[in-house]
Amino acid sequence: MEKKDPDVCCVGRVCVVSGGKVSLLGIDPHAKWEGTPADYRVKQITRINFGDDYEQALHIVGGSATG
Repeated sequence: MEKKDPDVCCVGRVCVVSGGKVSLLGIDPHAKWEGTPADYRVKQITRINFGDDYEQALHIVGGSATG
């Protein structure tokens, strides 16, 4: 989605991939997990990162997702 808005990214845990959609349980910049997953169309996704310092820091502070 950074092609549409380079300042936006979604961080979280993938819950389900099905029917051309990805269900993502998000974690906000304050390391708080969202209550329910959000769905994104696969064709909207333009980049995927795993294990960067930012994601690791959110996981350390926020703990494991419970959704």
